[in-house]
Amino acid sequence: MSLVVITMLALSTGVAWAGEETSTDASGSVVKWQQPPDMEYGVNIQSTEVEPIVADDWRCEDPRPVTDVHFWGSYIGWETETEKPQSRLPGVKGFVIRIYEDVPTGVDQRYSHPGKLSHEAKVEEFEENYVASILHPDETYEHKVYYSMDLPEPFEQKEGTIYWISIAAIMPDEYKYPWGWETSTRHWNDNACGSVSGGDPWDWDEITPGMLPQWYPHETVDMAFELTVGSESPPIKWQQRPDMVQGINVISLVDDDNPESMTVADDWLCLDGSQVTDLHFWGSYPGWYPDKVPRDPNTPPGIKEFKVQIYSDVPAVIGGEEFSRPGNLRYEVWVDDFTETYVDSILLPWEKYEHKYRYDIDLPKPFPQKRDTIYWLNIAARPLNHTYPWGWENSMDRWNDFAVRGWYADPDNSKWDLIYHPRTERHIDMAFELTTGEGPMKWLQFPDMADGVNILSLPENPVVADDWLCTDGKPITEVHFCTAPILLDDEME
Repeated sequence: MSLVVITMLALSTGVAWAGEETSTDASGSVVKWQQPPDMEYGVNIQSTEVEPIVADDWRCEDPRPVTDVHFWGSYIGWETETEKPQSRLPGVKGFVIRIYEDVPTGVDQRYSHPGKLSHEAKVEEFEENYVASILHPDETYEHKVYYSMDLPEPFEQKEGTIYWISIAAIMPDEYKYPWGWETSTRHWNDNACGSVSGGDPWDWDEITPGMLPQWYPHETVDMAFELTVGSESPPIKWQQRPDMVQGINVISLVDDDNPESMTVADDWLCLDGSQVTDLHFWGSYPGWYPDKVPRDPNTPPGIKEFKVQIYSDVPAVIGGEEFSRPGNLRYEVWVDDFTETYVDSILLPWEKYEHKYRYDIDLPKPFPQKRDTIYWLNIAARPLNHTYPWGWENSMDRWNDFAVRGWYADPDNSKWDLIYHPRTERHIDMAFELTTGEGPMKWLQFPDMADGVNILSLPENPVVADDWLCTDGKPITEVHFCTAPILLDDEME
């Protein structure tokens, strides 16, 4: 039997430093807002300085200033019959980034649009990287490009406020292919807007699907961009991302009158020994507006408080069970001070909406954990409105054994069962992040526990390598990765 390696890069410095308490992107910056590009039906909408210009809205959920802007675009009409571009990117000289106040629907138009200009920056230093090419239904190719830039001056914003951003390319003196901003798969609030008027304020028109090619399948138009704020180091200790395609909520409630009320738990592995100081997870309200997006999704039924429990691990087989499960209770807190943020409304494949929310909690007391130890996290809610219970969202990621649902009174009086997805009939894991103010992680790439494959890597040949980005300049003192055994061809006879 030979071993092959699936890397789970967890590079540690062996020292502690302050870190931000928010999710990060690959560069270590904290993601404040994200609308990903549509890599199947995305359309590039021309946005060039001075006209035409395109803008889209977002809401500040994090009071820290915007320091970096990332977005996707392409060159209209460039190599449309070529599967992959054969020539260099046509190129732009720079971009003008503008941020505006919001004019809500009904003030002067039937749609919201940008208002007073709040921030403007001309950026000529940026990264431009080809990403992929897609074939549209009209048999033309579009070659998508990713852009990343630091703003010359951070944009100070106010939490809870809606803003608009416009991104316009500065084209060379002579050019053949104008630049276009790409559309996104994520819809938020109202459609994007466009203007050809110039001036302050600009005259803005709503961009509707009817203005785009006939094969554009979506009922809304939003642009692909990401706003981040610089961070010294990634603070994430463990991450299981929410399933935003066919994810479900599993009801997990506190019931004082029923000690055997059903709650949900999932396991994780302590990689570095630093304490857990913050908890982030996703949830939704079963039965709340299943047939449409609520008029104001920012006012959900609400949660009075959460009960957070952490257990030791009982491995599979021990005790007669075929799956691992929570063991002894190690930690318990009640939390009524938390942030509930609307993320998105997802139309599930079975034609029902689920309105997903993210929850961020500073634990009242840190949970000290032991390195290389498996623990179980249990989250249960006490809703404000008992008409709509609360459910913990499942994850797109897989690790170790699956999540369980059940109840706990003491080690000898508990009952846990595996959870099945009602549509796929597969077991699931739950969506959560654990972070720490100590921030010991330099880089994390978790293994794909659902569809991961083994890649042979031997001292002689072949050797496998992967890349990462240094975000803090501190030395690497440890490397952690996952291995999986496979049979080589001569051992399978």
